[in-house]
Amino acid sequence: VGPMWMIHALSVFVYAVSAPSSDYMYLNSFAKHYADGQPMDCTTQMDSNACSRAVVDVTQIQVIRGFALPVMQFFAGPALGAISDAFGRRPAVILIRIALAISTAAGAAVACFDLSVWIDFYIGFVGMIPFLPVPLAWYIDRIDHTPSIVMATALVESSCTLASVVGSMLGGFLSLKAAMLIGFLGKIICLLLAIFVLPESLPEEKRIRFTWSNLLPTAALKVLFQSPLVEKLTAIGVIDSFHYNGFYTLSSRFLMQSLAFGRHQTYLQTMVGQLSDMVWLTVGVSMLWPILGQVGILIASTVATACSDILMMLSAHPWQIYMNGLLLGGLGNMNSCVIASIAGKAASAEKQGMFQSALNLVIQVSSALGPAAFMTVYQLLDPTAPGAPSWRMTIYIIYGVLFAVPSLMLSLALRRFLPAADEYDSGFSS
Repeated sequence: VGPMWMIHALSVFVYAVSAPSSDYMYLNSFAKHYADGQPMDCTTQMDSNACSRAVVDVTQIQVIRGFALPVMQFFAGPALGAISDAFGRRPAVILIRIALAISTAAGAAVACFDLSVWIDFYIGFVGMIPFLPVPLAWYIDRIDHTPSIVMATALVESSCTLASVVGSMLGGFLSLKAAMLIGFLGKIICLLLAIFVLPESLPEEKRIRFTWSNLLPTAALKVLFQSPLVEKLTAIGVIDSFHYNGFYTLSSRFLMQSLAFGRHQTYLQTMVGQLSDMVWLTVGVSMLWPILGQVGILIASTVATACSDILMMLSAHPWQIYMNGLLLGGLGNMNSCVIASIAGKAASAEKQGMFQSALNLVIQVSSALGPAAFMTVYQLLDPTAPGAPSWRMTIYIIYGVLFAVPSLMLSLALRRFLPAADEYDSGFSS
């Protein structure tokens, strides 16, 4: 899995370097408008009125992108999955890398040449094609053992988290322009690795015959109803993504407006969360798997996410945010490797690409609806407004935590569909 891991780790590294700076690139542009054309640097002036007003605009941009994301993935995702099942994973990965390189090129151009942020906004839609399902199918082609998939996925994610930590550290010391430029150059290197280094993982004898009808989104969505296990797994993914993406999109607004988080504090929060991910995905998964099994890890992850939501919205100091992320952030994200393992065994090898793309599609649709729903509730309650009564924050917290209930019930229902050997085997005996 080395070649794909190199692409994955480098892509995560350069994203961590540039992503927070991208948000502040938009903040500075909108704040300049509110400051009557005077240049603004929200990295150091986050408590200014112009930057505070710009936060609302950036949140709206994120919601718009959230709606556009599933539309792009509705058409591109199933098509990429069908292409990878018929022609191999490598051609689809190359197409993905080309799109991501084009998207990051726009951001680097805006930052380096002081162009309009709307250039990055519109070209950024190209980079919204799904970039995870086909690589995940590539990994599953290489590893065909349930516990091994979980352990391998956990190790890949933890090592990529380390790359993300290093990227966040570097990004915190770089200027905005330098961070955006490194993001672009890294994506170019990832494209070159996909073209010249990445091998094919799907043998020709396991590929399906290509038909134009397989490019239709409805063809891929049918695989999500092939068994009760797949249906419940899909429901868990939909609910969790709606909750997670909705809550954490609005949490950025909460941190900026309530605690005056600047760019460097955002980088520090990201690094703390990534450190937690790295520890829980390596030590945590290997320790908890023999004790809790797949379902137990899913439940622990859901409970940890709900507790983290409560503690975050009740925080009054930055150190509380950092401690919350360090202790609970990684535990809440352990479910990703378990879901990848169950999903990897739920479809045959020749339809793995289509299945992963369809699952990713419905999750992205849910992720797009989440921020809009949470933003509506947040704006109606306005819990951080000056003089706002405490019951408003309480209602907002309850709204977020309620999504954990159906997720827990569905996770418990999975137990009767999973073989006992897969449920508790640590994976090291094979």
